[in-house]
Amino acid sequence: MTSYGRIDSYLESNLDQSIAELSTLVAQPSVGAQNLGMQECAALVSGMLDEEDRTLQSTAIRTLGRIGEESALPRLEVIAADPKHRFQNEAKQAVASIRTRTQSEVH
Repeated sequence: MTSYGRIDSYLESNLDQSIAELSTLVAQPSVGAQNLGMQECAALVSGMLDEEDRTLQSTAIRTLGRIGEESALPRLEVIAADPKHRFQNEAKQAVASIRTRTQSEVH
């Protein structure tokens, strides 16, 4: 099977779940510039860390780093501290990004 065939197969078998997840995320109002709904958005994305799909977990970790919400730190710090976790490095980067952002907001 070509790589495009595998991609098509994945999309076909995960389409309903992907649409449901996307619908949930876009329904959550959030405006980063005004810090509106960011904590709620981070909570939604944090829930994705429990999913079986590795791509979704990795994406959630990177997204939490970009959102920059401190409430995500406890979950990310557990992953970052686990040398056996496949996404330890991504979690470390997300934690560092959140810490940098929150420190710059204080000053």
